Amino acid sequence: MRPAAYSPVAKSLHWLIVVLIAVQLALGWLMPGARRTTPPDVLNNWHMSMGIVILAVIVVRALWRTFAGVPAPEPGPRWQIAAAEAAHVLLYLLVFALLLSGWANAVAHNWTITLFWTVTVPAVLPAGAAWVRTVGELHSTIVWVLLGLVGLHVAAALGHHFILGDNVLRRMLPARTDNRR
Repeated sequence: MRPAAYSPVAKSLHWLIVVLIAVQLALGWLMPGARRTTPPDVLNNWHMSMGIVILAVIVVRALWRTFAGVPAPEPGPRWQIAAAEAAHVLLYLLVFALLLSGWANAVAHNWTITLFWTVTVPAVLPAGAAWVRTVGELHSTIVWVLLGLVGLHVAAALGHHFILGDNVLRRMLPARTDNRR
């Protein structure tokens, strides 16, 4: 059975991911170019540490979504509901791909990832493998694809709110638990 509304936990995880990815993007644009000979600096360490945090939160969010369920979609054309569901799956897949490609990029550069300068994260990928370097090189491309999809996601939510006047955006806003009008 589907829940009647998004739970406060689901909403909190959604908005936490939004904030963490925004911070991560800012760090990514501020840090120096990643070259094979460039040692990681403070910004790189923050960026890699935040990637691990986002990975943990997105796993929790995916598990919560799987076990707690999501409310039924708002009424609308079948194509719109299918597009929304596909977009949500793609958002999750792109975030996972982004995080794993960033990890591969760090391994390909022989960087040690330490979670906020405390715990060393194991390099679970083979550093010398050509496919690891290739996956790592996809990191920047995945960022742009994710940003495009996030833009569509935001545009759709705003379109539902301001043009269609339905409950799609309201039911994910943090201040509301009962989202029926």
